[in-house]
Amino acid sequence: MNSPSIALPPVDMPVPLHEQTQITITMAVLCLITVAVTIWLSPRQTRMVNLMVIVAGAAGVLLEPIADTLLHIWHPVIGQWTAITTFGHSVPVWVPLAFGFNFGGQGVLMLTAMRRRARPRVIWLLCLGFAITDLMTELPGLFQHMFIYYGTQPLTWYPWMPQPLYLPVANTLITIGAAAGAYMGERFLAARRRPWVVPPLSLCCMMSGLLWYGWPVAITLNGDFSTGVRWASGFVSIGVSLLGIWLLTKILHPPPAI
Repeated sequence: MNSPSIALPPVDMPVPLHEQTQITITMAVLCLITVAVTIWLSPRQTRMVNLMVIVAGAAGVLLEPIADTLLHIWHPVIGQWTAITTFGHSVPVWVPLAFGFNFGGQGVLMLTAMRRRARPRVIWLLCLGFAITDLMTELPGLFQHMFIYYGTQPLTWYPWMPQPLYLPVANTLITIGAAAGAYMGERFLAARRRPWVVPPLSLCCMMSGLLWYGWPVAITLNGDFSTGVRWASGFVSIGVSLLGIWLLTKILHPPPAI
């Protein structure tokens, strides 16, 4: 039996057809532009690895049903053009396209910064940009009722801010994960000669990022907790996400050995 404080998804919510067509075309165009720009700007020796980061980003759709279940996200099923269905959640076809642009394309930017051992200021500025992009790509879909965060979500102000505000910060860890898998593949598994190792490595790191930032909110949303505790979990998620970014800067620039 479900606890009365645990919300159930709005299973009778329909998909608006016009908006579904619009968002699918928009995300497809953005994904194609991302691929074209990556091919154009990438040096020959890193081009296939960079493209595999985009593939890994799009393959992040395999993790979406897990995130939907843990964090109470619902993509309406009635009239949906479905990519995959599992865990009782159906994910529409525009999601892998959005992920290819968002986590994949931005993952290439982060990977480039990692290769150059960018200074902490650059990493923080990149993550700020990723957070802004996350808001810009999610809010239109939320306002068009293409998906919804249901239940007592932390850090939301309906109807003006339907996206929980821990997520723009937290989702930077997914982008970092896509880049980190490729970075480790290049360093330890000769990924430039074996680019096929990148997607599984990146997916593993992306899943780690999801669990790293998601556990505070997932525990409170799926348990019998008060609204105040759930909001506090959103701030905890922001904190552990910032900690993850800080750890990345220290990995790229470790302190001198004693």
